[in-house]
Amino acid sequence: MSDRVLLVAAELNLTTAMLELPAAPSFAEVRRRPLEFFAQAREDVRGCVDPAHQPSGRLRHWLHKLQAAMRTESPESTACLRDTTILYVMQVLNNLRCAALQDKC
Repeated sequence: MSDRVLLVAAELNLTTAMLELPAAPSFAEVRRRPLEFFAQAREDVRGCVDPAHQPSGRLRHWLHKLQAAMRTESPESTACLRDTTILYVMQVLNNLRCAALQDKC
């Protein structure tokens, strides 16, 4: 298992968490299908994660920062995470593709 699978698992957790946040009624319906897709992808990737795999130092640092950011419950922090997740959703999809191809990209 590569670091890419751990990265994708963390990105999918973040993406689904952000899509599950309460939203304006106009966005609630729009996010339903992407949320279903990312939630299913998260479940699929979960089966590929080896808990014994030790991520590289760089990924470990990023995962630690992500976990700390997700634990912060200020409205500003949550808004920042949500905005960042929406901006990088295409990168999440690319990382998912690369994980599926076993890093052949």
